[in-house]
Amino acid sequence: VGCETGENNLVSVTYLDLNSNRLVGSIPPEVGFITSLEQIHLWGNNLVGSIPGTLSQLVKLHTLYLDENKLDGEMGDTFNKLKNMKHLDLSGNRLRGHIPHGLGSLTNLRDLRLSSNFLTGTFPVSLISLSNLQTLLLDSNAISGTLPSLVGKMRSLV
Repeated sequence: VGCETGENNLVSVTYLDLNSNRLVGSIPPEVGFITSLEQIHLWGNNLVGSIPGTLSQLVKLHTLYLDENKLDGEMGDTFNKLKNMKHLDLSGNRLRGHIPHGLGSLTNLRDLRLSSNFLTGTFPVSLISLSNLQTLLLDSNAISGTLPSLVGKMRSLV
């Protein structure tokens, strides 16, 4: 857990790192009430259930690693308000449904990893507008249809 001292010597939690443990159960919705959080690393545990919608309140969040758990449900619009998001890794879970078009509004996103889930639908054209995106991993899902020709405009991918 990383902390910062702000005004009036108040301490705020900015970093939560509990990766590679044996955590079980669901992610408590109360995590979304720690609005000072900038990074969450919960990868490599045995977390289940859906991703709490309260995470949408973490407007300072720029890094979210929830990969290699057993999270399920749909992504929904939880991430649409997280405009500072740079690194989002949800790979290796049991997420299903479509990739939300709202991810295309996260213009600071550099790294999007959604591999090895049960995601369906077509390639979201909204992702093409992510001019800072350097890594896009969507493999091992059930995405169908054609790859939009505009994908060639994603020049920042390395």
